[in-house]
Amino acid sequence: MNRIFIDRNMSIKIKQHLDNGEKEISSIELKELIMQKDWSNNLISIFHSVKEGGKGYIENISEKKETIEKEADIISKFFKRAKVDSEFMLDNLDKMSKTLHEETELDWESNSKFLSEMNDILYQPIGKTKQKHIKDKIFEKANIYNIKLSHIVVVGSLSILYGCDKMRGVLKFKEKFNSKKPKHKNIYNSLNDILAIFKFNQIKALMLINNPTDTFEFVTFDKPLKFIIDNIHITPTLLDNNITRMNIIYDKKLFSKLTDDEYRNLMIEINQKEFKSL
Repeated sequence: MNRIFIDRNMSIKIKQHLDNGEKEISSIELKELIMQKDWSNNLISIFHSVKEGGKGYIENISEKKETIEKEADIISKFFKRAKVDSEFMLDNLDKMSKTLHEETELDWESNSKFLSEMNDILYQPIGKTKQKHIKDKIFEKANIYNIKLSHIVVVGSLSILYGCDKMRGVLKFKEKFNSKKPKHKNIYNSLNDILAIFKFNQIKALMLINNPTDTFEFVTFDKPLKFIIDNIHITPTLLDNNITRMNIIYDKKLFSKLTDDEYRNLMIEINQKEFKSL
């Protein structure tokens, strides 16, 4: 089976089409989506769209239920041939809304504060001579907020430091926050995007254990987001005590200004046990 996850932007586009009551799809992107993905051997999932929500803040359990019901209705009306996970989400509404709320809330405050500080450090490119100092500052801030150096919010910041414009686009580090530029919604969207990247790869790795012939795809209109997703790889290792350890590989393409040796050394610094350029 082909498992296809759509993001919030994709869901919004579908909703606009349905709300307009169009008999024919006018959006080129949605036409391509239908032609390429609306097939009986595909399963379309609203998991990531539901997880982000539509309020611009962490939804409470009641709001999350409402989001699941709306998203389930949208996806079931749009796709005619592909299977959708609407029924599963609705059958498990109480459990899913509680789990997604709690999962979003977990470590949210520390991660959002870290990203807010990183924005004010990395909103403009850092020259070669200052990169080591800034790298040490990123590590210092991660330790203050008790975030692992291999966590995607830390690695995402390092990626921007070392020249990845697509990561800058995902995290939206473009200008310094000030009293005239509210940061809360910007950080909410950025953090959701960066965590969605990790979550998709984690789900893919876990599900492949029992479904090795399945394929997984994250469909988005956001090209920088798609680039980042394609260059992060997670493989599960089952330990002796039946605990699954996730091995994360951040590809060298995410650190374009580093030499091969500098990249390898950085991966060692952030406690990566596996590294390679794919």
